Amino acid sequence: MMDLQSGMRDYQWAVGTVPGGTQLMPFTPTGTLTAGTAYDLLLHHSMKLYVTVLGRHNAGLTSTIVSNPVVIDRPPPTPAPALAIAGPATADPATTPLNRRAS
Repeated sequence: MMDLQSGMRDYQWAVGTVPGGTQLMPFTPTGTLTAGTAYDLLLHHSMKLYVTVLGRHNAGLTSTIVSNPVVIDRPPPTPAPALAIAGPATADPATTPLNRRAS
């Protein structure tokens, strides 16, 4: 979003579960930065979220843009395969590399 005539004064953005919503993050100012990062959002698999940007022009007018929905795709993690270790049940401290003394 930009205004070539008067320029942009500042931006704010929010994240919600409906277009224009603020359920996940309230409007947060970014100054004149055109990018931001959101942390600690509680997102669930198949949830739709929308980002809304509010821009204020130097002439005092405001403009609002709402993103298309973003669908969260968080399948459950795949369990790691079991790890099998073969070898003697006990180790000789004199020959174990971590315990070997310099001679």
